[in-house]
Amino acid sequence: MKSGPEELLLKLKDLEAKVSGKYMRTALRAGAKVIRTQMVADAPVKSGATRAAVKLKAMRRSRTRVGMMISVGAGWFKGTEFYAGFVEFGHRIGKRLSKGKLAATGDTRGTVPGKQWMHGAFTKSIGTAAETVLESLQQQMKTDEIGGK
Repeated sequence: MKSGPEELLLKLKDLEAKVSGKYMRTALRAGAKVIRTQMVADAPVKSGATRAAVKLKAMRRSRTRVGMMISVGAGWFKGTEFYAGFVEFGHRIGKRLSKGKLAATGDTRGTVPGKQWMHGAFTKSIGTAAETVLESLQQQMKTDEIGGK
């Protein structure tokens, strides 16, 4: 007999698709909140605007997938938090070169490496987030078995 996560997934597959999707959305949101909290803590702070702009959003749903997305503001290189993308991914220094200069000399501009604070925060918190997802699923299924829903 299987125990732990395997048993939980088998029970989840036995449920009606509408109910299991609801359980998964709730559980994934709980796990994503753990990751978001770590991302906010690790965000670079100069004015605090990037830290305040870290958002948790539900991804587009379909019949086969459910997901959550953590982003900064309206998205990378958009809106008032436009420059957060440069801090995360890195950038080149100076003006863009014309095609003629680029072909003749190549790109000689210096680079600033990205801090990759979102990836680091994800790596730090993924274990806790996975545990949170499992706990949330177990709690929802226990509530359902008792007759709460």
